Amino acid sequence: MYITHILRNRRKGITTILGTLIFISILFTTLLPLQLTMLQTDTIESQILNELETADNEKKLEALTLVAYPTTVNSNNLKVRVRNTGTIDILLSKLWIKDQDYILDETVSVGQAKVLGPFDVDLIADTSYPVKVITERGNLFGSNAGNLIYTSQGVWFTPSLGVNVYIANDKGKYFIQINNSTWTSDAYVTQGEDFGDLVVLFDVDTIDTYHVVCRKNSEAGPDLPGTPVDVTITWPDGSPIVFVYTSGLDT
Repeated sequence: MYITHILRNRRKGITTILGTLIFISILFTTLLPLQLTMLQTDTIESQILNELETADNEKKLEALTLVAYPTTVNSNNLKVRVRNTGTIDILLSKLWIKDQDYILDETVSVGQAKVLGPFDVDLIADTSYPVKVITERGNLFGSNAGNLIYTSQGVWFTPSLGVNVYIANDKGKYFIQINNSTWTSDAYVTQGEDFGDLVVLFDVDTIDTYHVVCRKNSEAGPDLPGTPVDVTITWPDGSPIVFVYTSGLDT
């Protein structure tokens, strides 16, 4: 009787141990895949956040100048000149001219200039034609020369002619001035220090050739690379604004 009691208790103990082992096995079998799934979800979430942060940072690096102009003074064809002034390649995905849109697939490398078009537009007298492009990263850039206007006289009018000087810069002082055979602009002279890239637009009244002087520090300072230089406005056969690009980083 005593032996039978002992054997019975042992069987109960073994049964309890087996039950516990089975429970633990089921628990691990259930929890392990759940933990792996949670870890995988966390990894995917971190990857998505990193990709979004990278995309947001790249978007901030995009910079573009844009000027639109007709192929002739009364043409219904417009061309668009773009230049990548940022630090990352830009993929242009769409162009708007007034309420007409055009699908693009144009990559503009850093420092590269491209002429897009010509693009056909519907001509409406006394109508303004804003021009904008959107990049694959979602940035929207408009014309640096303002809107083109098609007049009731059947010709195009642009609100401004100009010489746009762009200086790659970290920190520095500059002297900039333009002139033609009959006129000299007011000089741009840095007050204090210029931080970051410097863009100075000189408005002009006539289609002509302009002499552009860019110097470091002061009027008596060294010329910036590629300057002085002569540039010619040829609108409407070319852009109403001409661009001069130089750098103050190495001077």
